[in-house]
Amino acid sequence: MRLTAIMAIAGMTVMAGTSTAIAQEMPASPPVGRVLVSNRANLRPEMLKAAEDDAATIYRVAGVQMTWVNVAPTDVGSDYAVDFIVMIVSGKEAGRMAARSDQDAMGFAVRDSNDEAGPGGTAFVLFDRVEDSASSHHVSISRILGQVIAHELGHLLLPVNSHSERGIMSAVWNLRSGLLEYFTSAQAEMIRRRLAPRRQPAVAGRGRPLRAGHPIYEMASSSSAAAYDSASPPAKARP
Repeated sequence: MRLTAIMAIAGMTVMAGTSTAIAQEMPASPPVGRVLVSNRANLRPEMLKAAEDDAATIYRVAGVQMTWVNVAPTDVGSDYAVDFIVMIVSGKEAGRMAARSDQDAMGFAVRDSNDEAGPGGTAFVLFDRVEDSASSHHVSISRILGQVIAHELGHLLLPVNSHSERGIMSAVWNLRSGLLEYFTSAQAEMIRRRLAPRRQPAVAGRGRPLRAGHPIYEMASSSSAAAYDSASPPAKARP
């Protein structure tokens, strides 16, 4: 039976308000998510670290420990034992990826399998759009970047179309506040269950190709929200 690709576009419209953390009690040995970050946009190390720290804080509040393995665009070395990959792209590479996405999309996630419980997946971040959004809303680039990373990884950890009315997976982000958004308590519980008991990580190198077939797409946007099914996936970006 032919599988259908599913694309969900989440709106992140600026609204007034505050962000409330749904704090979880961090267990002595919390579930761990291992993420390889390919810095193809050549971000400054301090900016990338600040973004990763924000993303890690969002997951720590959910009772999960995120660890990061950072690699440069020129790194074509050994494979890495990781669960997920984040690719931060800019310029022409990001332009090719953005060509068929919502005009305000800041990122999207591609699962390695149509099985929602399956391992692996790649989150793509369109850095030029993150930068533009930060500038127009007078928020630090790293703050928005960290939340986009957390949001896209959330799509890989949660069921398809797992948007919520509030929090990091919401269709509405309060960008002007500069505050972090967090997972709801229900989402946090699902993420902890997904990562524990700790499974063997997917072994992936920076250049690992995405699997062929009909992957599941989840896209994050900074404007209008919509959800639809497609008989075939959109053109995949070429890393």
